[in-house]
Amino acid sequence: MRNERQPAGGGMMQGGARPYCYFIRHGETDWNAERRVQGHVETELNARGRRQAEMIAQRLKVLEPDISRFTIYASPMKRVRQTLAPILAAYGLDESVVRLDPRLKERSFGVIEGTVWDTLVAKGLDPRADPLSYYHWRPEGGESYADVEVRVRAFVAEMENPAIIVSHGGIHRVMRRVILNLPPQEVATLKVPQDGFCRLTPERIEWFPAEAANTGD
Repeated sequence: MRNERQPAGGGMMQGGARPYCYFIRHGETDWNAERRVQGHVETELNARGRRQAEMIAQRLKVLEPDISRFTIYASPMKRVRQTLAPILAAYGLDESVVRLDPRLKERSFGVIEGTVWDTLVAKGLDPRADPLSYYHWRPEGGESYADVEVRVRAFVAEMENPAIIVSHGGIHRVMRRVILNLPPQEVATLKVPQDGFCRLTPERIEWFPAEAANTGD
């Protein structure tokens, strides 16, 4: 488990309350495995992704045996809802308790959706080379990370505590910037694993590997 301390002056929600939430990225899809840009394209979990979702559900159940006090939010996209399904099943819940919020949809990549990332890097689009410029770069017909920040900030301002959020890698990167007041140039290189999840407390982010579901550590 890796911990990240909140920087001084971290972001806060309206009313001064800091978010307490679990953030879960959807499980692996074939496009993830192929390093293909997904964005708003509807894809489904592959076998590995389904296993990841099952393990995450088990791990979360160990950490939080009772989630009756949590508000559950999710992106309405298929791969997220498939990840959410075993979590709900572990608690005997159905999707009617979930707030599906379009602000939690993945960043739109417009005309480059479906392209393999290595092809884009070979053509000069490398987020690591100039991460600040990449934060503001908007593909044709798509969104920049700065665009996504607008909707994520609006979501965080309205978010009820505590929360369980199931969404996408791009959304989590921007949410960490918003909540922890990270500089924009850090966003593109933040890691968001699919075989684990994090808990954001008032003071830090704690990471939990899903494979530790049966141990409680």
